[in-house]
Amino acid sequence: MAAALALVTFKVFPPQMGGQKGVALFYKYLAHHMKVTLAVSPDNDAENAGTFGLDIRPLLYANRKIFLNLRRLKRLEGLVRETAADVLICEHSYPSFLGLWLRKRTGKPFIIHSHNIEALRFRQMGRRWWKSYLAYERWVHRQADFSFFISGEDRDFAIRSFGLQPQKCAVITYGIEQRSLPAPFDKGELKRSLGFNGHEALLLFNGTLDYAPNLEAMDYLLHKINPLLSSQLHHYKIIITGNRASEELGSHLKGHPSIEYKGFVENIDQYYRASDLFLNPVTNNSGVKTKVIEALANDCTVISFDAGVAGILEEVCGGKLKSVPDGDYEAFSRQVVEQLKKEQPSTPPRFFECYNWDNIAQKATALIQTVIDKHV
Repeated sequence: MAAALALVTFKVFPPQMGGQKGVALFYKYLAHHMKVTLAVSPDNDAENAGTFGLDIRPLLYANRKIFLNLRRLKRLEGLVRETAADVLICEHSYPSFLGLWLRKRTGKPFIIHSHNIEALRFRQMGRRWWKSYLAYERWVHRQADFSFFISGEDRDFAIRSFGLQPQKCAVITYGIEQRSLPAPFDKGELKRSLGFNGHEALLLFNGTLDYAPNLEAMDYLLHKINPLLSSQLHHYKIIITGNRASEELGSHLKGHPSIEYKGFVENIDQYYRASDLFLNPVTNNSGVKTKVIEALANDCTVISFDAGVAGILEEVCGGKLKSVPDGDYEAFSRQVVEQLKKEQPSTPPRFFECYNWDNIAQKATALIQTVIDKHV
């Protein structure tokens, strides 16, 4: 069985946000097919990682001090040998300079597991230094033995703009653990169990509430879309869930009569299942919006701006993914009203086949083995 050493310079365990889940669950299922060790930053919870069946070593500095990891090179080199790693995997492009150094010292190939084109995300967030990061990102991907991208759009951008060889790139998307729809349930009863009127329409927004694209989306939802909805709908609630909200934001949300602010909830699946629609007025098109995949997995129809569904395979979603041009608030609100009048289709089996984590891990394992074989 092949062995991999992954480098993770940010908090993943316990996984609460989509990006954290994307790392934790990827390695949980990859470990079914190969030996996996993770070198991580010290803000990770080893006990929680153990519930995923993963061995983590808190050797690395987190991203804010990432260049201090140059002090960890000898220890990482020793860990490669201790774990008999055949391949190195760098989570995001951030720590990939470490992967490059380790390849030179140990002869082991390294793969970048990209979750979005980081420089483009930084540009959309208004970071002045995004061009500098783009140059680094381009350079390090060109040095890597292989690159995993989370969407076809990101892969194609990298091939075109970074000058990567197509045969050294593949799509490894975000996944879900289930293989089929949740067991049948009474939506009205589930609404009541969560404290809502069983007959009012529930519209859900979920996301990390200190993340600029989500804050922007929430601003659109509160000040552009909700006023349009209130003139057309009665007996509805917009539920907002997510962690890292400031006290000021939490107080502001609680002042809206049509808004139900729940903060972080342990079981987000219940809210997806209880809701009639998931609202995603996001205009950041980098990577894949994990919350959209999770909503569809829970049989919740999604209304989104076009940017918010970038990277998701619409052809496997069975008509449950509705998008409108970015910034067209009237079209967004019309779509919400129209879909509330319709009986929604169920998420089809091919969606679960495409996005199942074990299927994704099997694909990744085959690609990783190819990279290893080329370096033997």
